[in-house]
Amino acid sequence: MKAPFVLAAGGTGGHLFPAQAVAGELIRRGRRVVVMTDGRGHNYGSAFPGAEIATVPAATFAGRSALGRIAAFGVIGMGVVSALMKLLNLRPRAVVGFGGYPSLPVMLAASLAHIPAALHEQNA
Repeated sequence: MKAPFVLAAGGTGGHLFPAQAVAGELIRRGRRVVVMTDGRGHNYGSAFPGAEIATVPAATFAGRSALGRIAAFGVIGMGVVSALMKLLNLRPRAVVGFGGYPSLPVMLAASLAHIPAALHEQNA
């Protein structure tokens, strides 16, 4: 089986729409695509036809108390470990991050695993 491309995205359409476009083109070219996102990922299946969806723990610091921010660090840490295990198992050709807080653990894990990675900035 071909090594997949992992797309890390989550949150709003501004992060998901560019990931959808890239996923569609990669799939059209016969490539395997895995979309890594947070627990809301089960809602994204129809948005990424032909792609696999993998979830990792993720959290945001926004709108949280001091204790909530500390807890968010723990969730992000668990997300990095989860993403690292999944990436080492998948052995992707590359990881592309499209933003949104669910992409943070995946991108950190890709860096730790020395997997080629790129960040897409949809506002540029």
